[in-house]
Amino acid sequence: MSLKDFARKRFLIVDELDTFRFSTKKTLMELGLKLIDTASNAQSVIAGFQSVNYDVILCNYELGKGKNGQELLEELRYRKLLKFNSLFFIITSEVEKHKVMGTLENEPDGYLVKPVTPRELETRLSKSLTIVEAMRQINTAIDEGDYASAVTYCDRKIVEDSRYTLRCLKIKTWLLTRLGDLDAAQQVYEALLKDQEILWAQFGLARIHMQRKRYPAAETLLQQMLAQHPEQVEALDLLAEIKRRQGEIATAQELVEQAISISPNSLLRQKQHADLCVANEAPDKAIESFRKLVKLSDYSVYAKPEQFFDFAKILTQEAAKDPTPEKSALLKEAHELLTKGKRRFESVPCIEQQSQLMNANLDAILGHTDEALLELETLMGGDALPEYTSETFQLAAEVYQRLGLHDRAAEMLEHAADMAAGDFARISSIYDQLNGSISREIRQQAAQINKLGIKLYESGDIEQAAEQLRQAIPLTPRHISLNLNLIQILLKLHKQRPSPALLQETERYLCKVRHIPKEHREYKRYAFLRKQYESRLQALEGING
Repeated sequence: MSLKDFARKRFLIVDELDTFRFSTKKTLMELGLKLIDTASNAQSVIAGFQSVNYDVILCNYELGKGKNGQELLEELRYRKLLKFNSLFFIITSEVEKHKVMGTLENEPDGYLVKPVTPRELETRLSKSLTIVEAMRQINTAIDEGDYASAVTYCDRKIVEDSRYTLRCLKIKTWLLTRLGDLDAAQQVYEALLKDQEILWAQFGLARIHMQRKRYPAAETLLQQMLAQHPEQVEALDLLAEIKRRQGEIATAQELVEQAISISPNSLLRQKQHADLCVANEAPDKAIESFRKLVKLSDYSVYAKPEQFFDFAKILTQEAAKDPTPEKSALLKEAHELLTKGKRRFESVPCIEQQSQLMNANLDAILGHTDEALLELETLMGGDALPEYTSETFQLAAEVYQRLGLHDRAAEMLEHAADMAAGDFARISSIYDQLNGSISREIRQQAAQINKLGIKLYESGDIEQAAEQLRQAIPLTPRHISLNLNLIQILLKLHKQRPSPALLQETERYLCKVRHIPKEHREYKRYAFLRKQYESRLQALEGING
């Protein structure tokens, strides 16, 4: 197909230079296209997408002041403004390796180096638009959130036209993982890899293995990928996450450093590196990564106040090592960072209160307990809790924890979790904070008791199993699987000898894990046990009534 066949498609050319916008528009019109808009900066593109769905975006990497092409693509994808049926091409004269890699990670549909000839432009656009038309039904279903139908359309397309088999299988496995059907996705990946090495299939299968805690299998696949393609930053990132989960922090840090040497302009990767450096007690490296993060945050959609706050904490912790921390340049930098953060995130709800809470946190780190407590109670005191965001209550809890006021901290986190209902990432963060003070030794002790309880349950000694798990719960009160195990045992006991006291105890443990989001691997079991509990409760109320 020629470009004339796509004359009704809407095109957008984005470049800071008038000459490039004019010449590219002229070329497209000569190739038979008519609906062509232009923009000189990222902000006008984002505003334009509110009213127009562009079919093709030709975007220069450098856009002058403001977001560059990579950051624009990030935001369009993050805000779901760029449809699956749309194409985004990066055009640049930039040949620096790290900028190319940073852009490719955001998966543009094409990458063109200036000067772009009319013939090259026609060839690339015609090919890409032909593919989009072939996949339109699938992509439309994805845009509408109808993933199950999209899977069906993928299967139909494979039968109709084998030219698109691999493309459809890649989309299908992505959809299956989004639907939570990891078994089906794994079967597709494994069938593909029997006959050939396909990078995206190796990576997808490795990610499933990681989700299922099959770390050796995931590592094997990732190492195979890296042996053939050492610049696969996504493989390095995933391997680093596996090492982190296994407690190999130093190795995880080294892997992220390899990824950064290839692609340094990822804000999230710099944050990951900084966190690993903190865990690995390498504050100088952490500070270096945080400084890079701050530079990248000016126009990144992934920038968040928490990143600035975490940086301020590590700066203050290092300043506290000085005999006169108040004179430390690092402490000055921390306070300047809070001020910059207030400006950068001025549209974030409760940013003023969050900044004040962070100031209290810095005082607590320096040992200025009275000042920290005064600031804290000014913001959080009173009979009723103020109307702040979930994130704000988390920050308050952190200060209370640092001051040793753990009951008050738990109250803040309970409230934060109630407010964040349904937000998987936020709930996970809150639970991590609730469990943050539990040592590795205590966790291991609880795990051993849990295993013993499971063995007793499987052998039929239900009473003793319940007693064992009752001992484990106080060690890790918010451990989801542990609470669910005890709930299951208590319901089994209740079936054998119905008792209001057993139901009351069951309710207490259900309450502890009530915030579990639907995306969590234990949610189905939680929902099943909760339904059982409610059924028993209704039966009891019916008898009493």
